[in-house]
Amino acid sequence: MIDALLDLFAGSSCLGCARPGGLLCSPCADQLPRRGIRVQPSPCPPRLQTCFATCEYDGLVRDLLLWHKERNALSLCAPLGHLLAGAIAALLEVKMPDDATKVLLTPVPSRRSVVRERGHDPVRRITLRAASILRGSGWPVSMNPILRQRFAVRDQSELDRAGRGMNLKDSIAIDGGLRQALSLAGRPVTFVLCDDILTTGATASECQRALEDSGLQVRGIATIAHTVKRHC
Repeated sequence: MIDALLDLFAGSSCLGCARPGGLLCSPCADQLPRRGIRVQPSPCPPRLQTCFATCEYDGLVRDLLLWHKERNALSLCAPLGHLLAGAIAALLEVKMPDDATKVLLTPVPSRRSVVRERGHDPVRRITLRAASILRGSGWPVSMNPILRQRFAVRDQSELDRAGRGMNLKDSIAIDGGLRQALSLAGRPVTFVLCDDILTTGATASECQRALEDSGLQVRGIATIAHTVKRHC
């Protein structure tokens, strides 16, 4: 009934099978991957921590990410949160810290101008949903958006691999207030960096640098999707 009403008033249809109704029907949602796999950019930035993603950046998942990010299709946050949660869970199964260490999920910060333009922060929203999903499954995690951008950078999609690294150099810093809150907590913490797509690894590497330069531990990087280098 809900799908019929959506089709009647909004003219929407499933991005996977074009079935009238919501942007993602139940059968297509059930076919999405749930298990993260270990991935690595090629070439990989030096010292980059272990990376996990749930799938390739292609097909339905690519459409879901674009609609959520660029068209404010906020209803897609739930399935995207499940995809990110799958990557985080797979990472922690391999690199779970001891019980005394708290696991914090920190989203890669978006450019402020882009957040204003879109009206929301997609990665932060999805990371928050993934944290909720994981806690519901018994994983002791929470979100902490401790990273911020120090200055404006160019759109990464316009740059090649070398340009991405130079564009992001020293652009990420730690939020001082959140850093102080961690020090007052008196409990060891470890971070999992969260993003929507892993491409060259330049963004993840810069975020990892910012955390480690502040004396914080990075457990790994988890993303919804990863790009695959194609060879002709």
